[in-house]
Amino acid sequence: MTFPILGLFDIWALLAARLILGAIFFRHGYAKLKDLPKTKNDFTDMGFRPSGFWGPLVGVSETLGGLALVLGFFTQVAAALVGVVMAVAIIWKLKNKLGFGKAEIDFALLALAIVLKIFGGGAFALDIFLPQLLF
Repeated sequence: MTFPILGLFDIWALLAARLILGAIFFRHGYAKLKDLPKTKNDFTDMGFRPSGFWGPLVGVSETLGGLALVLGFFTQVAAALVGVVMAVAIIWKLKNKLGFGKAEIDFALLALAIVLKIFGGGAFALDIFLPQLLF
């Protein structure tokens, strides 16, 4: 059973998705950049080499991707970026036999990133100005 009336709220749903996903990634990315020695140690412990490269790269990707999602600026690019981060996190957790339970939030964040990659940022995104900026 579907409820067509809910289609009236689609622009608000995309806004909520962008704000929530963007805030989560901005917070986690900023924390990585704020304490680079800890980030490097964490990535070393997880087996990512060179950790001094991968840790800051993920921090920058999450911070800038999160900010872009909140603003709705290059939403689909940002969603793809954070989606790749989540895909790697999921693969790492499953490869290291941490189980689905440790990856379930990562799956949810990946699903939300996929939705934004497909549908874009919606009516309240700065993306609506991109065609004028690019041409």
